[in-house]
Amino acid sequence: MAEMTESIARQFPLDRIPAIREHPENFRLEIEIPFMRFAGANQKLPIELGRPSDNPDPLRSMVILSEDIQARDGRMYGLAMLRVSYDRYTSKLVSIDRIWSGLENPPENVRENQELYTTAARKFDDEEVREMFRKEPRTGGVAPFAVSLLPYTERPPFDIRFPELGAVSWVTGGRGFPWAELDEDLPAQFSSMHLLCLNKRVFFNERTPVDRCLALLWFVSMVPGALEHMVQEADSAASTIQVRNCFNQKEELKQRRFRWSGEDRCWSKTVYTEKELQEELEAVRDIMMDPDDRNVRIIESAPWERYRKR
Repeated sequence: MAEMTESIARQFPLDRIPAIREHPENFRLEIEIPFMRFAGANQKLPIELGRPSDNPDPLRSMVILSEDIQARDGRMYGLAMLRVSYDRYTSKLVSIDRIWSGLENPPENVRENQELYTTAARKFDDEEVREMFRKEPRTGGVAPFAVSLLPYTERPPFDIRFPELGAVSWVTGGRGFPWAELDEDLPAQFSSMHLLCLNKRVFFNERTPVDRCLALLWFVSMVPGALEHMVQEADSAASTIQVRNCFNQKEELKQRRFRWSGEDRCWSKTVYTEKELQEELEAVRDIMMDPDDRNVRIIESAPWERYRKR
């Protein structure tokens, strides 16, 4: 007991207890994201997260993935994937069916921590990666879609390494995802998973891409409507509205969640329904005072074409 008390005293600033009692609103208790316990290499699969409904053929699947990419050449050297089943009627998670992570010609500092990955080989197992996206009778014979925190960054190297998976639909869980619209506690602009955690008073110790995948999956399970929005995006064609010559109107566009695209040199927003498209076009016309849309361009893309390198 004495040893335990001494350990707590070393970890917790006991001298701050009076300040905590006087102003509890200035202090927050943070806990680790519960899904982090699934990161162990010996985890027994599948991991049950919920029960499917009694509706016919309820299950569908998605693959949450995260990559480590070499800055100098854009090459993917680390990859993690979670294949997850969900109920298409209730938009609830049902199970984590597979967890996989691997390395391919990693930098020296990463090689030293290979034991953190489920495979320590110097080359990805192509068949195991393809297996993550394979159609299965259990999920209605429908191929899973991919979810990424950084699809603009992560899809191009993934497509180069696995061109046979080029027909997979990708959706975002990071920049462009409406976290704030679904949960008022979350920031309007996504910058990192750590910022989402800060707003929800949770944390995760990021050591490998698996940790990022599990953190994103926890937010999907916890935020009402998040999974439903991802499924809708995966199944819907996208319309990207691009607005140019709008320096004086950029603040109004930002308020409507338009984002600056350095690659295209314009302000843009992607929508997934005809109703959203018409609403945004009407708003842009008012902001630009341009009923002829001379500075507006609309780019249509199929679900499997999103986030490809143009």
